Amino acid sequence: MKIKDICEAERPRERLLSFGPATLSTGELLSILIRTGTAQCNAIDIARGILSECDGSLSRLSGMDIHQLRSIKGIGREKACTLAACFELARRFLSESVGERTTIRDAAAVAGMMVPRMKGLRHEECHIVLLDSSNRVMGTRKISNGGVHSTDLTPGEVMQICLNFRARSFIIVHNHPGGDPHPSKADISATKDVMQAALSCGLTLLDHVIVCDDCYYSFADEKVARV
Repeated sequence: MKIKDICEAERPRERLLSFGPATLSTGELLSILIRTGTAQCNAIDIARGILSECDGSLSRLSGMDIHQLRSIKGIGREKACTLAACFELARRFLSESVGERTTIRDAAAVAGMMVPRMKGLRHEECHIVLLDSSNRVMGTRKISNGGVHSTDLTPGEVMQICLNFRARSFIIVHNHPGGDPHPSKADISATKDVMQAALSCGLTLLDHVIVCDDCYYSFADEKVARV
């Protein structure tokens, strides 16, 4: 059945216009993004297929790349690009939702700020949170993208960003897509290198927080590498 053959009051777009987006199911919202179906199935059927592929998890869906999205029945290049763009906009929105001048008091606050924007990623990323003398957020910067198991952390680049912002201290944040937030030997070694570089520049590395979709690990809390 084509969507135009569905009772008008039950069509996702019409329901959104009449009652607002919050009243729609996840599948119905996806069907609006997909816009059109195929000869075999309508947009709602395709949306259901997408949710089936990711076990109903938007986190898993957000981590799919273009190639993975296109492997789903009914999803071509344009629909895959639309979905990828939607999730990237969501991450950028979340990166703005914790405004500058927010005070960071502990690792939980860091995780609360960074987990939403890194959730669902299937590759590692490394960010730094820049702070003033009162531990208020001056900004955040992504400093590297890595593969599934690693990311580069260059002390010189970190110091340059901190000095450009005139930050007094900073926090390193990176993600572990595998779900285990505990640091590797490479994580600990890289943290020590950045800490030493910070001291030489009159800066303070307050913490290194490793985040997963639903948990985090704090070097400062665990007293690792004497951060």
